[in-house]
Amino acid sequence: MARTGEQLLDGFVSFIDDDFSGTLTSAGVSDGTTIVDTALRRYGNGKLTGWWLLITSGAQDNVYRRVTDNASATGTLTVQPAFAAQVASAVTYRLLKYDPARIFAAMEQARFRVVDDLFIIRVDESITTDGLSRTFPLPTNMRRGPNVAYIETPLAAEAAWNFLANPRGDSTTSWTSVGAGTTVTTVTQDGSDLLVPKYGESCIKYAVPVTTAQTVRQVVADMTNGIAVAEARGRRMTFAMWVECRIASRLRLEIIDDNGQLAQSSLHLGRGWELLTVEGVVAHNNATTLTVGITVTSGAVIAYHRSHSWFYYGNAERVTDIYPMSSAMRPRRDDTTQVIVLPYRPHSRHQLRLIGTDVLTSFGASTSTSVATPMAASIEIDVAAAELLYAEAAELLFAWDGLKAESPERVQTRIGYARMRRNELRNTWPYEVPEGRIQGPYD
Repeated sequence: MARTGEQLLDGFVSFIDDDFSGTLTSAGVSDGTTIVDTALRRYGNGKLTGWWLLITSGAQDNVYRRVTDNASATGTLTVQPAFAAQVASAVTYRLLKYDPARIFAAMEQARFRVVDDLFIIRVDESITTDGLSRTFPLPTNMRRGPNVAYIETPLAAEAAWNFLANPRGDSTTSWTSVGAGTTVTTVTQDGSDLLVPKYGESCIKYAVPVTTAQTVRQVVADMTNGIAVAEARGRRMTFAMWVECRIASRLRLEIIDDNGQLAQSSLHLGRGWELLTVEGVVAHNNATTLTVGITVTSGAVIAYHRSHSWFYYGNAERVTDIYPMSSAMRPRRDDTTQVIVLPYRPHSRHQLRLIGTDVLTSFGASTSTSVATPMAASIEIDVAAAELLYAEAAELLFAWDGLKAESPERVQTRIGYARMRRNELRNTWPYEVPEGRIQGPYD
């Protein structure tokens, strides 16, 4: 489960015993230079000078200032520079020994130091093989790996459970353009393009003008295999299609029932062949409409193709689970040329699924007065795994301030315990990396 920047800050300051927080009991002065909490009367005059005050609610939420003085008699803190406005009563705050910006900077740098144990799992399916190459571009978001590569096993489109007419992309029949200007044609394999069509000998091509949004749809009356609106009521249905496009965020799939657009897929990433999927539950009272479509936004000339498509009862996993373990191989990474090398040349027009890792998401930049951006960030670790990040960040923070040898014994014990948990964290990798293959059947 991901942790927000605010949750990680809470956990980190607790880890290093720096977790004093409270609620203001009175409003500060009108110029924003003071805050008041009677609980702070326990500290002697000037004892909090040099600390950091972080506001955690109200109009000044996530804004922090350096404490320049404190008055024991009233529980008043003076800060510099002043807040943008008077800080009201009942606002919550946190007192920190360390600059919040430096705390986030320490955790930001710690992400790289713990990358062997805390990481994001990256899955890339954007590469289509050409049948001649075994060297392919390295995905830019994989700092480590890919550890394993899988070859797609194509799924048949002409199945009894698929309700689409002409699902192989060898005919434009049953697909109707909604909007002027869209040209729908078939593309035949001729040997000059080793990537298109993806399957078989042909596919459908849609050329869309720059004027208005376009949609190509198939209605229930043109479908096959006994599909009926009445039978689909209350059923979960999936529409899936292989689409080739070179412009990102321009097209998506949709399912339509009597209530309008039932669901839509994510936007195409524009990196070549992509299996788009959309699923949703048809309305229980649906009476007349059951339509699937490919919607293209306006603003660019787009040509895209489809080879196989499906519309059926059930979820998307049926058509996305096409990378069997039997096809797994260990690729070789070449950082000099930024490519991966497979042990053999796969068949043409098949997708590669590459699985590797990347460093945890960045917290983002923070200014000298606000931690709003880091607070809003979300890091892909759970509560237990965060301890390792805290341990590395604490050592960095202490080293920056020359306090490593003088840091509290309890904190050092926690750092040591977190390091002991590395072996446990390594076992969280959910993929078994297969033995490397020397050659394959296509060499």
